[in-house]
Amino acid sequence: MKLSGSRTLKRKILIVIALLVSVVCVFLFYMYSPTARELRVISKRINELDEKLRTLHHSSQFADREMIEKLRDMVAKYEELKRYYDSVVNPVPTESELGTLIGEIVDIARTSGSEVVRISSRDTRGRGNYREIPLEITLRCSFRSLEEFVKGVELMDRLVKISLFQIKSEETMPPVINADFVVTCCVRGDEYAKR
Repeated sequence: MKLSGSRTLKRKILIVIALLVSVVCVFLFYMYSPTARELRVISKRINELDEKLRTLHHSSQFADREMIEKLRDMVAKYEELKRYYDSVVNPVPTESELGTLIGEIVDIARTSGSEVVRISSRDTRGRGNYREIPLEITLRCSFRSLEEFVKGVELMDRLVKISLFQIKSEETMPPVINADFVVTCCVRGDEYAKR
């Protein structure tokens, strides 16, 4: 009789733990994801700045030095907000942004302490309105720097996938490895970016 009671208690405890974990996950998602309201505010602010820029551009008030400084500040703020808005709304970069994306991956490798030995691209695959571009990457690094690299790629704002890991160890002290893998980058065609 006691066995069935302890099983019931265990089930209740597991249900409570599962509920707590799901509540924590929902709370973290709510706290760290951009809300539709924030996106509307940023979009409205971009539109306001765009309208002010058009008005200032067509006016003849450019002789005033303060007005020129205000215009420069507004242009900088506009570009910053536009970049943030585009990265939140479109986590899949356009084909023209692929070089920037590869640069970000190389920067992550360098900051993790890894040496990029080789980067080459494979054949692209079409997937509806986006394409997958696989990049074969070889890093020369330690296990710790490989871990830092994978964490850095995982935290990127863009959609990427790491697959086909192959690790070869060199007989050195401290241990050095050659890690071969494929990073698949998802990109939109430039024609989809204009929509």
